[in-house]
Amino acid sequence: MRKLTYILFVLLSCLTVQALIAYDDASDIVYSDGWDNMDNGGNGFGAWVMNNWSNVQSNYFGISSSTDNDGISSTNNIDTDNVAFKIMNPTATNGYIEIFRYLNTPLNPGEKFSFKMDVNWRDGYSGIRLRDLGEITIFRLEVGDWQDGGGDATWVADTNEENRKINSEYSNDTQYLVTLNQLSPSNGNWNVIRTGGITDYDSGTYTGKVASLQLYSSLVSSNLYSDIFFNNFSVDFIPDFDHYGNWISSYDLSGTNSLKSSDPDADGLNNETEFAYGSDPLIPDNDSFAPSYFIQNNNFVYIYRRWREAYAEEYEITYDLQITDNLIYPDWTVTNITISNSIDFDNMYTVTNSIPIDSTHKYLRHRLLFGN
Repeated sequence: MRKLTYILFVLLSCLTVQALIAYDDASDIVYSDGWDNMDNGGNGFGAWVMNNWSNVQSNYFGISSSTDNDGISSTNNIDTDNVAFKIMNPTATNGYIEIFRYLNTPLNPGEKFSFKMDVNWRDGYSGIRLRDLGEITIFRLEVGDWQDGGGDATWVADTNEENRKINSEYSNDTQYLVTLNQLSPSNGNWNVIRTGGITDYDSGTYTGKVASLQLYSSLVSSNLYSDIFFNNFSVDFIPDFDHYGNWISSYDLSGTNSLKSSDPDADGLNNETEFAYGSDPLIPDNDSFAPSYFIQNNNFVYIYRRWREAYAEEYEITYDLQITDNLIYPDWTVTNITISNSIDFDNMYTVTNSIPIDSTHKYLRHRLLFGN
C-alpha cells in the first residue's frame, strides 16, 4: 500500500504586499445601466438595499458625473471614469430618500473605512450615516438646513464629541474625504477633509464598529444643484497598525506570555502559530486548530485554517504547502495538490487539500512563512 512517509512543518520568513479588503466605485461595469436595486459592484460589500424606493429608483438614484454639481463643470470632483453615485429629487418629494449597504464583515481593529462626498447647495438634509451592529448610528456627516438653518451648514454628529460644525463657508464646488479608523472592537477615530475652493480638516472619535452605511436625502428641492454624490467606498488596513499586538491585548497577555515564541496554553502551538491559524492562545485547542489529515479514496487529505488573502498579506503570513517524491534531491512543487474545498469563516478559510497517493514515497511540507 502506498503511503506518505512523513510530514514536515517549517517556519521561515518572507515579504508580502498589501491588498484592499473591500472597494466599490460608480465606474464598475455593473452600474453601466444605472443604479438598480440588485446592482452590487466591487467586492467586500453586500448588495445595495433600496426598500420601497426600488420601484421608483430611476427618479432618485443614479450614476453620473459630480462635475455637474457646481453648475460650471469644474475639474474638482469625486468621479472615477467621469461618474459617481448620485441621490437626487427631481419630483420634489418630501419623502425620506435612503439607500443602505452592509459590509460583508464589520470593521476589525486595524481596518479603516473611507469614502468621498460631493455637494453644492445645502438645501434640505442630505448625507451619510455609518452604523454599528444593530443599525445604531456612530457617525453622521450631513449638509443642509441643520440646527442653525440658513442652508449653509455642514455637520458631523452622533460621535463621541458634541455636534461638530465643519467649515461651512459656502462654495458651489465642495468635496469631502472621510475616513473612520477602527482602533479596537469598540471604538475608533474619524477625520473629514474638505476641498474644493475651501480647505478644512476636522477629526474626533466614535464608539462602536462600522458595519453598514445609509445614504439619504430629505426635503431637498428638485433643483439639479441640490443633488448629492458619493464615490470610492473602501475598506483597507490602517498603515503600521500592530495587528499581532492588538490580538495579544485582546487576550490580556503580557510579559513573556505575549511573546510570539511563547505557548501560554502549552498545547504545542506558539502564539505566532496560534495567530496564523486563528486559534485561542489561552485554550489548549491543538486538536481543533492545528492541521489535520486522513486517507480517503487513495488520496491523502490535508486540512488547515488560514486567513483570507488580504489579511494574510497584511499580517505578512504565507501558507506554503508543497510535495516531493524524495528528500535527497527534492523538487518541491504544488503539482497534483488539489484544493477540493474552501470554507470562509470569520475572515478565515478552512482549506482542504487532496493529494493522490500515486508513488511509493511522497513527502509533504507545510510552512508558515512570517514576514517579521
